[in-house]
Amino acid sequence: MRGMNSDSVDMIYLDPPFNSKRDYNNPIGGDLDFKDKWTLDDFDVAEHGLLAENSPAAHAVIEAAKHTQGKGAMAYSIFMAVRILEMKRILKSNTGHLFLHCDDAAAHHLRNLLDAIFGKKAYRNQIVWKRSSGGKNDAKRTFGRNADHIFHYAMPKAKFSPAYEPPNEEYVRKAYRHNDNDGRGRYRLDNLAKPGSGGYFYTWRGYSMPARGWRCPESKMQEHHDEGVLHYPVNTDGSPAYEKRIAKKRYLTEYKGAVMGNVWTDIPPLQEGDPEFMNYSTQKPPELMHRIIECSTRKGDLVFDPFCGCASLLVAAEDLQREWAGCDVSRKAVDMLVKRIVDRKDLLRRDDIADLDRPSVRNDCKKIPDYRTHKQTLYGMQRGHCNGCHHHFPFTGLTIDHIQPQSRGGQDNVENLQLLCTSCNSSKNKKTMAEWLVWREMNERATYGQDMARKAAVDREWKAIPA
Repeated sequence: MRGMNSDSVDMIYLDPPFNSKRDYNNPIGGDLDFKDKWTLDDFDVAEHGLLAENSPAAHAVIEAAKHTQGKGAMAYSIFMAVRILEMKRILKSNTGHLFLHCDDAAAHHLRNLLDAIFGKKAYRNQIVWKRSSGGKNDAKRTFGRNADHIFHYAMPKAKFSPAYEPPNEEYVRKAYRHNDNDGRGRYRLDNLAKPGSGGYFYTWRGYSMPARGWRCPESKMQEHHDEGVLHYPVNTDGSPAYEKRIAKKRYLTEYKGAVMGNVWTDIPPLQEGDPEFMNYSTQKPPELMHRIIECSTRKGDLVFDPFCGCASLLVAAEDLQREWAGCDVSRKAVDMLVKRIVDRKDLLRRDDIADLDRPSVRNDCKKIPDYRTHKQTLYGMQRGHCNGCHHHFPFTGLTIDHIQPQSRGGQDNVENLQLLCTSCNSSKNKKTMAEWLVWREMNERATYGQDMARKAAVDREWKAIPA
């Protein structure tokens, strides 16, 4: 992702590790594909400092994860946060969508990280996908776990195309019961009254207006009349029933079904024997990928999966005529992706599919930001604590100090650098770390004894110590 241009991707879908405490095997060869168990050795310490500098809110979430869930949750949160930060950079800042797929093992941490990095206004909703009818559980203690969560975030001007549930036969039978036998088919009657305030007030062809007015202006009402989609109530003798309400005809041919909610129970997981089944432990069904792509993108848009695994999203994007890109840390996952593309002969009609063995190179800026500065690395190594007083500080509250001053032969490298708070750094001044510790201990003894004369003599004693 660091090799991708900023503001370049229309939609990102990611199905990352869930911190499930499991190992996953790749079906090609059966060797270990990736482990989903996290320790403090599983992330670059500089990433901890990068987050502390660039996203204090995300860093606060990580600290909370450490205190509530332990160091493993902290390591996983850092791993995810630094990548989510990069996703925000490459996502189109006005129109982009992001969908993060997870289970309940880390959903709360990931939701907090997304809020911290994207902001609460970008949150759209939390989709619950019922992935199976059963679920792993201890029936004596809890309910079965048979659902995943998909967090949807979107930028301010992002367009959205709703999905629809299949029409309910019973609802269709009861609601669409009218038919004028004019070739347009069955229809139902829709109220034209304004549901709230701000309606349009006028009398239409002798029919009185509703108390709150019509929901459309008179010009639009005329269009409906000309199109023959207005229902005018009549009495039994065929005369106009002016005391009744005009309605609009909603034809069954226009009905797509009820708008899909955020609980999805209609897409089953892939089963062995399905043409798309790859025997990949975290593979998602094509229908799920299609729904996410179609609601958030249009033909020609670029979709990206930073944990692409066996390429479910990429294949679905090709089917729907979207541009696509993906990456995975596992070489075996990429091999599987290439195999799947080869198996799908239609994908090979493209002449721009490339299997990259190294990241692409950005061309939207002259200099790529340094993602591993000395201060970021030191902040991660020291876990945000001052190396002098050992108190915790925000990134801006610590400064770089040379353990052995350069004037005394010290090198300007990480091994000879540390972070100190303003107070400790001022107190240490140009002393070596060893000298300062001795000097500080002498002062602490004098302060503890409340012997002001002795305290004043410390400086004299210190000056008498050979350099």
